[in-house]
Amino acid sequence: MPASVPPTIAKSFASIAPAFILTGIFSVVCFGFEMTSYGDANNFIYSILGGPLQTLGNSPFSFIMLIIVAQLLWFFGIHGYMIIRPILQTVFIPLSLMNLTAFEVGEQLPNAITYQHYGTYANLDGSGALLGLAILMAFTAKSDRYKKLGRMALPATFFGINEPVIFGIPMVLNTVFFIPFIIGPIVMFVIPYLLQVFHVIETLRGIQLPLGTPALAYGWLEGGLPILLVQAILIVVQIILWLPFFKAADKQALLEEKQLDTELTVNEEDKVGNSIAEI
Repeated sequence: MPASVPPTIAKSFASIAPAFILTGIFSVVCFGFEMTSYGDANNFIYSILGGPLQTLGNSPFSFIMLIIVAQLLWFFGIHGYMIIRPILQTVFIPLSLMNLTAFEVGEQLPNAITYQHYGTYANLDGSGALLGLAILMAFTAKSDRYKKLGRMALPATFFGINEPVIFGIPMVLNTVFFIPFIIGPIVMFVIPYLLQVFHVIETLRGIQLPLGTPALAYGWLEGGLPILLVQAILIVVQIILWLPFFKAADKQALLEEKQLDTELTVNEEDKVGNSIAEI
């Protein structure tokens, strides 16, 4: 373009050639797929990758591996769920949609594992199966530290917001709570999966629920009364799983508080003694 042409207009004309080239390339690609049995690129990608991904998604071992990765990341201070979420959505949301379609027409649900298995079971009330721990802190803690934290965090944890527990304890690099923090979500998934295998309960319907849906209500919407009861059982299992580890941590916190109170009392007595001596 001549030097007298304003830069903005020159840039607009400069982009015309690449646009025509890209349009031509993708038109040829689109025409090529139309000449095949796939019809378009979307069907081609789904046919090539969809089958293996569905096989992967219906495997409980792959689901457990994702849970372990998420919890290990949390342990090191990284939001594990956000890291594995793209994989979960890519692999399991198509399976959820298949179940939802079958449920709407009254057919048998085809997939044993869906995207909702993470929120309904493994991630029940947040990463780490922490609702049980929040209940223990709120109602059984002897130390002020855990008692106050539990009463503050319990309402939020019931609605799936467990950052107050994760960062209030904290869970990051906490070796005392490492075992239940890693194992808890796995147990939360394995128990209902085995119940499905033995046909005690059905798989989930694949309904996408918003963040903040409370426990029990989540189960009711995903599978009615049977899933609600399973969630209630899982909360009890959480409490049992966390109990010995929490008791040890609470005992240590109580000893530290008593030691601190003793030191403060001694310091106050020293101050009073010094004041009297000065008088």
